[in-house]
Amino acid sequence: MHRTRLQRTPRRLPLRERARVAPGVFAASLALAAFLAGPASLAETPVKATNSLVSVAIGADVRTNLEAGIAAEKQAHPEAFRTVAAVVASADARDQKKRGLYAATAPLLHNVSLLALLEPLAFPERFAMPSREAARISLRAGLLEAAGALRDAKAAPLFREVLAGSSEYYEVRAAAEALGKLGIESDVANLAQRVKTASPLQNAIIAGVGDCRKVAIVEALGTVPTDNETTARLVANALGRIGSSWAWETPALRSLPEGPAVRAAAAKQAIRVYLATEGATRATAADALTTVAWPQTSKLIEVSRENATPPQQQALDALAPQVAAFAGKKAVAK
Repeated sequence: MHRTRLQRTPRRLPLRERARVAPGVFAASLALAAFLAGPASLAETPVKATNSLVSVAIGADVRTNLEAGIAAEKQAHPEAFRTVAAVVASADARDQKKRGLYAATAPLLHNVSLLALLEPLAFPERFAMPSREAARISLRAGLLEAAGALRDAKAAPLFREVLAGSSEYYEVRAAAEALGKLGIESDVANLAQRVKTASPLQNAIIAGVGDCRKVAIVEALGTVPTDNETTARLVANALGRIGSSWAWETPALRSLPEGPAVRAAAAKQAIRVYLATEGATRATAADALTTVAWPQTSKLIEVSRENATPPQQQALDALAPQVAAFAGKKAVAK
């Protein structure tokens, strides 16, 4: 069985891993009761309820801006809110049956409307929250991940508050990923600064920016020291995702003018990580280079070899045929 994103530890985050879960039976009666209980009155101050679904209070302005839309959406599409309420109500039970670090949540929330996903995050007092800490982490990160996948800028203010105020690794990672997917200029600048800044949550930010396909993010990743193995591996993974040739060939990205510059920068920084590390981390950087598949990677390897140490030259000599072989396979696939 594939592990979900929240079942991964921060030590290694494979590039192409996807969550896969079997259909489950939710606690329908509990979910319906939570839905029928109706919304509480909007508080004038930030709310962080007991056993909150967020580890940071969401401010009154954000809550006010979401309130009218949630009420209207609940009238028009109540089934989406029932689905979310069921996921919240079943969190403890699913956590007890989990096989990894965390139970899957985001895969249960595909095709759910944005406002239904945001309601438990903005208005946790309306829900009976799970008692188990692991269940709460899975829920809040899963809701953020599912909301971010919709790429709707209406959620950006909430994502920003989570990114600014949360201290929980997976929640911060999901918020960084969500904002990175939106690609709003001010958020990209903030993410780049957070990538470069040493902090207890730096790895969470680095792990989340792989879908922010901007040169500024690649350049920020290029400043991150590689002496910590976990951090270096996360940087390599992020570079592979940002510069992925497969991603840049999709209709959503193919026509964007910055593609060549982003991929070239990602390849250059992946070689930096490759030369500065060894073992599994170096292998991750090699994977990133083949994923980026920048046409000039072989030339970058030649240039890098000129100033490399003898052991690094040997490593580059081993890398060159890997890059060439992958480029050939990709050309055949086309």
